[in-house]
Amino acid sequence: MGANPEIGLESKSLAPLWVVMSTLVLGGTSPGDPGRPAPLLPSSSPPVPAAREDVPKVRKLGDGNFAIGAVRFHAETRHITFPAEVNIDEASVDSQYKLEYAIVDQGPESKLHESLLSTAVGPFEINLAMKLLRYKASPELVPLVDGEGRPTGKYPAVPADVRAAARVEIALSWKKEDGTAAGASVNEWITNTIRNAPMLAAATWVYGGSFVTKNGVFGAAVTGDIAGIAPRDNSGLFFYPGKGIEREGSAWTPTPGGVIPPKGTPVTVTIKPASAVPKPGGREGS
Repeated sequence: MGANPEIGLESKSLAPLWVVMSTLVLGGTSPGDPGRPAPLLPSSSPPVPAAREDVPKVRKLGDGNFAIGAVRFHAETRHITFPAEVNIDEASVDSQYKLEYAIVDQGPESKLHESLLSTAVGPFEINLAMKLLRYKASPELVPLVDGEGRPTGKYPAVPADVRAAARVEIALSWKKEDGTAAGASVNEWITNTIRNAPMLAAATWVYGGSFVTKNGVFGAAVTGDIAGIAPRDNSGLFFYPGKGIEREGSAWTPTPGGVIPPKGTPVTVTIKPASAVPKPGGREGS
């Protein structure tokens, strides 16, 4: 069969959108089961049905490019882009809070006071693009829980091929005040306060994929977590696996020295496959 412009991708390589929605996007782990990562959601979390009537259409743009709302992705390169903006720069950081997130959405439950970037794009749309491009999620960074939902201090054993397939890089591009184009890894904008140096530019992030509860709540759609530096639960889409995350947000701050453009500056975020394969065991980067 050929391509349906409203579904977007060739049927020979991808399942119909409703199948992706029910089995991939919202078919994550059940967080109430023993030995699974534990979620932390507001008690008033509204249900997000597995078969949403407002599921955004996947549009074919040509030359291998597709769109889901404001999210753009390429079938061959597997790059995903979406608009964001600088939410916290070195001048606007609140001394009471340090960075715990690289990216959150602009929803009512989002931790905007702890995030470097914010976006009007929802985690649901980004996750749908990730699934359509066949990225694999790895739960390796979120502690396992016991039968009563308490953290055990242990982490899931994840096969090496899944760990490698879950690694991504997060790149940023923007226009300087003089109109010239600029680019950087998001890692360069986040500094470890213990080492007084930025994250390693080449360090990768892990696609965790969030989760869906038994009553149909998609974690990331409620919390707004897109890329978290110090994961405390598995509601986010991406996590940083580098050294220092055990110190949580107290170890991270916006990189000083004029590296980050002013708050409110539009930024394009690009998620792409990692060029490096993680080493077995331990933390990566710094």
